[in-house]
Amino acid sequence: MRYTPSQVRHVVGITQETLRHWRQALPSLRGLKGHAPVFRPGQLLGLTVVRVLVEDLGLTVGALRAAERDIFDICNSPQWIRLARGHLLVRPIEGRATFVDTVSDNDLERPAIPLPLEPIVTALRLALLEVAPEEAQQSLAFPPVDVSERRAAGSGRP
Repeated sequence: MRYTPSQVRHVVGITQETLRHWRQALPSLRGLKGHAPVFRPGQLLGLTVVRVLVEDLGLTVGALRAAERDIFDICNSPQWIRLARGHLLVRPIEGRATFVDTVSDNDLERPAIPLPLEPIVTALRLALLEVAPEEAQQSLAFPPVDVSERRAAGSGRP
């Protein structure tokens, strides 16, 4: 499933200007242009992680530029359940981000931002339910009909 920029802004909670700036500043988003549905769920998760790091923790997008490839690669995992159980260790100085199931003392020997992914994944899932497109094929408004008698009585076919 893909999402439009408008849906992305709504789900991630950013302005049009912010999305435009991040698309230019973050190489993982550079090729995504126009108003068509081009964003994948992993990119929404990556954008949400970036929003938390920028708006809640005060980092700049420039400080994340070197680590953003790792962030988006990790967030592109289809296993959101596993991601929700772990942490993203962001090391802006080193330009790296890694996923860990649990944060250990060894993980924090060098400067790192341990970001629990559970609240981010949960909030994103709830927001995605709000913007889910309608079913491509609507259910027909006919009542169910028992066809077992018709098969046995008339046609001779199973």
